[in-house]
Amino acid sequence: MCEHIALTNCRIKYEVVEQDEHERNLRQILNLGHTAGRALEALSGYRLLHGEAIAVGLVIQARLGVKFGYMTEEQADRVVTLLKKAGLPTETPENITNRALIDKMYTDKKVRSGRIRFVFQDGIGAMKRFADGSYSVAVEESEVMELLEELRAIH
Repeated sequence: MCEHIALTNCRIKYEVVEQDEHERNLRQILNLGHTAGRALEALSGYRLLHGEAIAVGLVIQARLGVKFGYMTEEQADRVVTLLKKAGLPTETPENITNRALIDKMYTDKKVRSGRIRFVFQDGIGAMKRFADGSYSVAVEESEVMELLEELRAIH
């Protein structure tokens, strides 16, 4: 099963990169979960493995997606459940503050005009494409902070 998933993921990534070799737009979809994930990975001193950090980033993306109406609560719960079943972390480590996480997100390659950008799922199995044709969208820092605070309060 894992071999099938890995091969399918590689094929999808290859097809996306082939269509957008110079990272103009479509290739952004490969950054799902990476805005917060890469920041967490770095802030952990790379004690969180890349996949572990991206798993937490996927949870943050899914929960923000619910807030913006890109997916339902049930769909986000499904993402979290699947990550947990795979043995991946789904919460920001206690030693990483929300402020530090947001500050580090500003170093992400998708930041434009000083604004943090996220890639979102459109439900399950599809990517959200925005009115301007882009696969990423700016999210206000205050909205990210509010969500991070909500997630910490739950756990």
